[in-house]
Amino acid sequence: MKNKKLLTVLIILFLGITALFQHYLDINKNFHKEKDIFLALPKSTTLKIISLNYRNFVADMICLWAIQFYGKRHINNRYNFLEMVFNLITDINPHYISFYKLGSWIMALERRDIPMATKLLEKGFKNNPKEWILIFDAGFYYYKYIKDYQTAKKYFETAANVKNAPKREIMNLANHSTYMSGNLEQAWKVWENIEKTAKNKMTKNTAFLHLYQIKFEMDLKKIKNAITEYKKKFLKNPKNLDELVQKKYLSQKPKDYKGDDYLYSQKTGKIKPILGVRWKKSL
Repeated sequence: MKNKKLLTVLIILFLGITALFQHYLDINKNFHKEKDIFLALPKSTTLKIISLNYRNFVADMICLWAIQFYGKRHINNRYNFLEMVFNLITDINPHYISFYKLGSWIMALERRDIPMATKLLEKGFKNNPKEWILIFDAGFYYYKYIKDYQTAKKYFETAANVKNAPKREIMNLANHSTYMSGNLEQAWKVWENIEKTAKNKMTKNTAFLHLYQIKFEMDLKKIKNAITEYKKKFLKNPKNLDELVQKKYLSQKPKDYKGDDYLYSQKTGKIKPILGVRWKKSL
């Protein structure tokens, strides 16, 4: 009985001393002071050997540590080790998809290094060729953050060809990338074919909206050039688009994809479509 009481007292005393020591550190030491660190991790081949049959467990533990580590914003050079850390994790366990997605999120959204993120996703897709979402994410990062629509289109097309991938939805995004890249003639051919062969209303409407906007952009270029030439001679904007035809600056009056007139302001010289479909901020 006395031994139990003594043990209880010792435990309470130990916890009290520990709490006081922690309180002292909290007051006197700034754990969150900005700093650089040195980080060294074993090679994946070494970890595979020493982990025996517990590779997945080791990969999970390193990943949990990585989540905590990359949340420590006071470590200035933490991103210097980012590629090394997630290559290590995905070498130990190459078939757990969340590791690739987590690493690419940190690389793309925090580090803002899209090539690094897509390199990890490509590795994941190589190791898991049935996981279309990995290569789709690579395309999305190029589409959203770099605005490299041609590269994005290639990734989307690869993802669409994977069995069980939502091919129609992904290909719509791939074809939209063709439009966003500025290749209007090619985009017109693609979406015109989609509209003609569409088997459902949603796809047909999507194609129509793209064709409507593509025609407006092609017409807009011609109209702007005509207005510029008109102003050189008359030093003012034309009253309407009909005047450009009458003065031979346009061979015929442009119409939108539905056959309606464009909206024109003589005061500003700007042209707008009736439908407010616009994906490019510069228009």
